[in-house]
Amino acid sequence: SDLLVLVLNNDGYRGMRNNQLGYYPEGAGAKHGIFPGAILEGPEYEELAAPFGAVGIRIDSADRLREGLLQARRAVEGGRTAIVNVRVAQ
Repeated sequence: SDLLVLVLNNDGYRGMRNNQLGYYPEGAGAKHGIFPGAILEGPEYEELAAPFGAVGIRIDSADRLREGLLQARRAVEGGRTAIVNVRVAQ
């Protein structure tokens, strides 16, 4: 199965934070920097690939982006699924 899964991973759910600030700009979250549900500690997504025979790739920096995506493309063109965990800034 030739599928590419691209995860843009910022360890969070910014929608929760933005909605809270949008509805309650003077609220407790804005005053104290507390946004429940906005920070997510998820799995290392690239590690989810191996048990299924897929290719897992972790990209931690911009200079690794091109090579990581090319590696994923080669995997997909070869008929394998690739999961690419692109770590982006919060």
